[in-house]
Amino acid sequence: MKYFFMLFLCSISSQAFSQKNGEALIDSLKKEILATSSDSGRVKNYLRISDVYIDLDLSKSLFYADSAASLAEKIKWDEGIAKSRVNYGNVYNFTGNYKKALENIILAYNFYKTKGDKKNTATAAYTYGVANERMGNYVIAAEKYFE
Repeated sequence: MKYFFMLFLCSISSQAFSQKNGEALIDSLKKEILATSSDSGRVKNYLRISDVYIDLDLSKSLFYADSAASLAEKIKWDEGIAKSRVNYGNVYNFTGNYKKALENIILAYNFYKTKGDKKNTATAAYTYGVANERMGNYVIAAEKYFE
């Protein structure tokens, strides 16, 4: 029984360590962008790269959010535009530009709220709350956190 349990733990840990992260994940996503024929697929990969870069390099995160937004606007994909706005909000929250964060996140929040998309509304509401908290607007932040 001990042997089986140890084997089980080893298999779980090897799977956890085999997942790509950081620069390896970014390189993989860049290759996917080149191989993807779908414009919406490219937007999704740009957004994923932007998400990864937010912890590594904010200027690159912003660059890939811009790339996603530009392509989403070109193909008139509102969902991609809204997701780009959430990424902008996150980047601007990290850089301390809370006014710009709110400008972007409010657009995404309103889009998702109108669509009845509860999951993405919650994601946008959280970012909305973060910007307000950092600006000292604690009542609004609390409302958004618990929405």
